[in-house]
Amino acid sequence: MYTPRRYLPIIIFTILWLLFTLIGASRFLNDPGTFFHTAAGLDILNKHTLPETDTFTFTRSGTPWIASQWFAEISMAVLYKLGNLDALLLTGTLLLAAIYSALTLRYLNSGIHPLISAFLIALVLASSTHHFLLRPHLLSIALMAFLMVGLSDIDHGRRNFKYIFAYFPLFIFWTNTHGAVLGGIATLFLTIIGWHFMRFLEMHSPIPANTSSLYIFLPAILCAAALLINPYGFRLISTLTGILDSPAVANLIIEHRPLLSKWYGWFTVMLGAIYTLFLAGVPRKSLRMTYFLPVIWFLLAWGRLRHAPLFAVTAAVALTDIILVSQTTAFLFKHGVASLRLSPVQGSSDKYHLSPAIPGILLIVGLLLQSCAIPLPLLGKGIAFPDPTHWPVDIQPVITSFVEKSPPDTRIFNEMLFGGYLTLMAPRLKIFMDDRCELHGEAGLLQYAKAANSPECIKEWERLYRFRAALVIPGSGYDSYFRTTPGWRLEAESDAAALFIASSTP
Repeated sequence: MYTPRRYLPIIIFTILWLLFTLIGASRFLNDPGTFFHTAAGLDILNKHTLPETDTFTFTRSGTPWIASQWFAEISMAVLYKLGNLDALLLTGTLLLAAIYSALTLRYLNSGIHPLISAFLIALVLASSTHHFLLRPHLLSIALMAFLMVGLSDIDHGRRNFKYIFAYFPLFIFWTNTHGAVLGGIATLFLTIIGWHFMRFLEMHSPIPANTSSLYIFLPAILCAAALLINPYGFRLISTLTGILDSPAVANLIIEHRPLLSKWYGWFTVMLGAIYTLFLAGVPRKSLRMTYFLPVIWFLLAWGRLRHAPLFAVTAAVALTDIILVSQTTAFLFKHGVASLRLSPVQGSSDKYHLSPAIPGILLIVGLLLQSCAIPLPLLGKGIAFPDPTHWPVDIQPVITSFVEKSPPDTRIFNEMLFGGYLTLMAPRLKIFMDDRCELHGEAGLLQYAKAANSPECIKEWERLYRFRAALVIPGSGYDSYFRTTPGWRLEAESDAAALFIASSTP
């Protein structure tokens, strides 16, 4: 018998996947990390060893550097070998569609009206899409959502407290994929501390009575120890914490800037206001520690844009329970917001679930099509389109020609934006710099920022490093230098980049 409700999870997933694919075909590629992480993974696969020093730049060559996201980078490299950027896009869009369709189904399973569910998920997405980029951070969004769901289920008695021990392998995986694992560990510790404190105040806590403090914190300590299960040991932890307080990073990297430095930060503020409105209406007896976790992530997001998606997913999870118990819900319904009518389905066998087999099958089929170079909308070859106004794709043939005519390790000056792109698209070249802030250090980043308006500094670099080409952003200070300095000729130009070649051999 045909039942539309049965296919609702597939419909929601498909709509989100189509949306992400259409929007992300170019936009999800607008980060140099997409190219650099893939190139780093290819380098690891080719050399069969993890790096200990930098080998991509000529300015920092030999400087100690570790691939802190090595597992994600190898995974991206394997995907790239199978289907180039198309494979990365397919994997990313399927992952995002799975995350947010699962969150949507969580709302519907809680009995929240579909219109309210759609509005909240749309706001969660609006707060996050600026960071939907094909890089390891996407995994952290997924893992944070998974962590938050588990902690919330424990907090509400849907899972046993011992379930936390199951997070140990998750944190091992997270440690070797992305630095936001530190945020996950902090979230876990804050939750357990909060449960301990709430038990002391005789408020709700999932911690069993007469449980020792040692046992309470044991799973968190075990998960924190997962940070050391990596090929680099303590060096990885040092790398992850090295750039957190860097003023230069906040100045040069958009994602490290304050929330309202970009217009889309207001979506996060709106979500934060709605979350606060419902949280304020929760009676004391119904308060849960996990309700306060999104507040902490919102404060972190206020300081740095990159935390906004993590706030959004934690808020999305917590709101499914808060709306059900908040007096704000009853007040709004009483005063005419009919969509806030709730019909919880807890205990019903007719709940919505999305089988992981659906995105899994689509991924396998898509990778097969892409590896065979078969074009097919949404799945096959040609679904990814790097933005020609953002990347030098229009002059890539000229760059390739220059590479082929030049000896290996020829040096090219480049602006930070193009470092990752050149590392993947012109691997025989040695680049000037990229956006690995931990490699270049505070002094190097500040010098790079100042040099754009200092021809003397660029001239000194030219004398010191003797680079043969330059790839710069049209209209930038660096572009002005190479256009007006004798000995350089403009070889090719597009909306995104200008390529200059030294007119004489050093």
